[in-house]
Amino acid sequence: MPSIKGHAVLVIGGSSGIGFAVSKLALAEGCRVAIASSNPTRVSNAIGRLENAVPGGSLIGGYTCDLNSDDVEARMEKLLTNVIDDLNKNSTEDKKLLDHIVFTAGMITDLKPVSQTSVSHLRGAGGLLFCAPLIMAKLLTTPGRFVTASYRSSLTLTGGRLSEKPLADYTVASAYASALHGMTKGLALDMAPNLRVNFVAPGATDTELWGEEGSPGRLAYREMCAKAALLGRPADPEDVAEAYIYLMKDPNVTGTAVHTSGGVLLQ
Repeated sequence: MPSIKGHAVLVIGGSSGIGFAVSKLALAEGCRVAIASSNPTRVSNAIGRLENAVPGGSLIGGYTCDLNSDDVEARMEKLLTNVIDDLNKNSTEDKKLLDHIVFTAGMITDLKPVSQTSVSHLRGAGGLLFCAPLIMAKLLTTPGRFVTASYRSSLTLTGGRLSEKPLADYTVASAYASALHGMTKGLALDMAPNLRVNFVAPGATDTELWGEEGSPGRLAYREMCAKAALLGRPADPEDVAEAYIYLMKDPNVTGTAVHTSGGVLLQ
């Protein structure tokens, strides 16, 4: 499989969880990596952790960008511009662009069943889960502006197993996951041949969303997930991150959903 050494990667949501694991693996592959998140403290801490995890890794920088807002397009355009500027800082070569963008941001923290939802709740959930990745794609429609126009370049979105196997009372999350899956297929057609677009569907993954590392609540939730899992364990972020690295490397895959969910679709 082709090497991605030297490729420039932006991971949105890269300060924690799966996004952080993707950033770490991309650095280990020899990529130049930028991370973005809504919390400046988490971004700063993540940069330090990445430096320790991959000594000598090529970090472009860490950026703060809140995507859950009405001016998300302006915020993302500024983010992309800043990353490109830093990527070319002190360079005398031709202008460098990003090769891959990974979108792992997006989690409904206020899950409600249909009986309790409202228009405002739906709009709030959709802003980050649906609108932000679609507006990101809009910004990439001009070839050679932010991302190298090539079949090797990629945009990878993140959904979940709910797009194919919903759970009771998770209709809102299932709806947006399914929409994101459909978006991926449409964008793959719209962006070809200048950009590949794919979708990763993780299952239960042990991240900070379950609580502080080592906390009783997180350990109890991990144990509960392990008992229900086909493979006897939930995923670690590094397991899931491999799917993103694969989608960056394989220049022949687009419009595809990669499931890394421990066989949950079989249960």
